[in-house]
Amino acid sequence: MAGQPKAEWLRAALFSGAIAGFVGPGIGFVVDMRFAFPYFYLPAYWIMAVIAVGPAAFVLGCVGGVVLKALSAKCPTGRAVNAIAAALGLTLGGVVVPFGVFVFGWGAKEKGLWSFAPTGAITGLICTLLILWVLRRRGLLHLRNSSSGAASVTSLL
Repeated sequence: MAGQPKAEWLRAALFSGAIAGFVGPGIGFVVDMRFAFPYFYLPAYWIMAVIAVGPAAFVLGCVGGVVLKALSAKCPTGRAVNAIAAALGLTLGGVVVPFGVFVFGWGAKEKGLWSFAPTGAITGLICTLLILWVLRRRGLLHLRNSSSGAASVTSLL
């Protein structure tokens, strides 16, 4: 965090937390349910998913955004940032439901651990790549320029 304004870190954390907390449960619901329900009911189920998983996804999304911001200036290429983002998304996404079950005490432990963790990992991957794209577009990731080695803000997507 040294050398950069705290407002940038806070904005990166809040952008990523908002995406993970509000968009992530909807993506997870679509991934988990596939075609089980008509998409007419999606807004109502999305609201229930945000209530159930949103707080844990928001907290872990904020953590992921700060980690992405911290590691983006240290990575030599954009591909390395993409690989780190994918690994971070799979990891934090798989932890969202168990985090909500054990920390917040919501839901059944067996169902939360075994049935929703793979869906959370897929959702975390999608959310993290979306967060990476948003943070790059907003100029919050300082990526190294491969030709000069100095940190500069670039848009790779």
